Amino acid sequence: MQQSKRQTIRAIILITTFMGAVVLLSVVALQQIKASTTEQIRDNLQTLLLTVQEAHHILVEQRRFALSSIAENTGVAALTQRMLDDHNNKVPLADSQALKSFRSFISPIIRKFGDQGFFIVAPNKVTIAAMDNASLGTLNLIAQQKPALLAKAFAGETVFIPPISAHISTKTSKASQPQQDTTMFLVAPIVNREQEVIAALALRINPKKYFSSVTTLGRIGDSGETYAFDESGQLLTESRFGDQLRTLNILGTSESGMLNIQFKDPGGVLTQDHQPALPYEQRPLTLMAAQATQGKSGVNTQGYLDYRGVPVMGAWIWDHNFQFGIATEINVEEALAPYYRTRNTFIQVFSITLIMVTLLLKLIFRLQRQHRAKIEQTNAELEQRVKERTADLEKIQKELSAANEELAVLATTDSLTGLYNRRQFDNQLNLEWQRCLRDEKSLAIILFDVDYFKQYNDHYGHLMGDICLKSIGTLLNEADITKRPSDIIARYGGEEFIVMLSNTDHDYCQQAAQRICDQIRSLAIPHEYTKENHPQVVTVSVGFIICDQLLELRPNQLVSRADIALYSAKHAGRNQVVEYHDDQRDASRR
Repeated sequence: MQQSKRQTIRAIILITTFMGAVVLLSVVALQQIKASTTEQIRDNLQTLLLTVQEAHHILVEQRRFALSSIAENTGVAALTQRMLDDHNNKVPLADSQALKSFRSFISPIIRKFGDQGFFIVAPNKVTIAAMDNASLGTLNLIAQQKPALLAKAFAGETVFIPPISAHISTKTSKASQPQQDTTMFLVAPIVNREQEVIAALALRINPKKYFSSVTTLGRIGDSGETYAFDESGQLLTESRFGDQLRTLNILGTSESGMLNIQFKDPGGVLTQDHQPALPYEQRPLTLMAAQATQGKSGVNTQGYLDYRGVPVMGAWIWDHNFQFGIATEINVEEALAPYYRTRNTFIQVFSITLIMVTLLLKLIFRLQRQHRAKIEQTNAELEQRVKERTADLEKIQKELSAANEELAVLATTDSLTGLYNRRQFDNQLNLEWQRCLRDEKSLAIILFDVDYFKQYNDHYGHLMGDICLKSIGTLLNEADITKRPSDIIARYGGEEFIVMLSNTDHDYCQQAAQRICDQIRSLAIPHEYTKENHPQVVTVSVGFIICDQLLELRPNQLVSRADIALYSAKHAGRNQVVEYHDDQRDASRR
């Protein structure tokens, strides 16, 4: 009996020791699995967060480049100056011809990108141009809500304005009248020829298309949410839980989450009928929002309450360049679901071991392998989703790059003739002059314009005048005058055209000038309103200069001397080519 008792005691001790070892091993294994799961979640959240941030950077930078190209257009600056003059002279802005011209110019660009509109803001922060007349003459929407960012634009910087309320206050209304729930802007300075900022051009970008759509790609799982917020912790993108928030009366029936939700900690789960102890205004920000709005980036996998009171894991970053924060969160329950399943399984296994001790170790090891495989599969699915979202973002980037390339062509090309415009010619002339000066090469300028073009326009009409200029542009594009990549033909202004030839000789330059004169005359465009003794077709007068001593001249002086030769051709009877000589410098101009 004693032996049996001793054996029983030994068996009890052995079983107890074994069960204790099993419990200890189970606890350790669960802790390792939880740590591994948590670490993987941390990595995935951070990767997703950085991907979304980079997508925003790419999107903003590409649109910012396109807007700068528009704002730097000399025609835009000229129209803006006319609108400023109308504004300063108390001319009704709605009747401004400059405003109508600018709307015609900007409307195709706005339609192409699906933007909401535009503003031109005067230095006194008053709107002098917009898609409609409602906001004209009022304090600009950006100046009302983001004056510091608008000030940067007037300091010469192209800035991004995160989503703000689109309610515009007008002089005729006591309250703000909503035109759009939310909007966001890119703002670029408009400078005059003296490089002085005279106004700011703001494009109204649809935040749902270009902002919320990017963050929506960062949602993972059934409860994951990626969103942006401002310095007060206010939501700048759409919420995934809009229906849930309306059920909780946090949002109105037709309200959007954008700019209507602030990340405040309710102290408990609102979806479980929790009643917050503090009024809404006195509640603190969530842990994430409190740190991010102080400029601190971080990640938390221990769990904290979001604005619904739901425990979540999250990662966040404050973007100092664009002055908004980005966070990505997922419910703790969903994030740790694989771990919870594993933990529950271990509890079941431990209960079974009371009856089936001999199968315990084998069962534990087998379950561990199974559940580790499940965790790896879940993590692989998360990584695959991140890759898919990244691919979508790259596609968007390529589409935006193609659009920006098209805008770059428009910014350097004369729309009527298909030749380069004056701005592109001036840029190319400065670059080529420096290269030829360095390499001691020659540089030639051929300048010519249409004879008696005013009379042509007066009698045939401006439409025929445009057709005439377009025909000349087509001829120049096909004339094979430029031989080197650096050579350029451009419409210099009105009926005036210009050619730059680098590293050429006198004979070729003179031949090229004469070919231009002869081939345009050979187009035989009727012109019955020229002077007597002049061909009854469209002709041009051509002046040229070739210089191999560039130290003695600046680029603009080359053009000026070619212009002098052009006027010498005019005085000599037109329809001819004249080379510049120093004795022409004081010749009278036409």
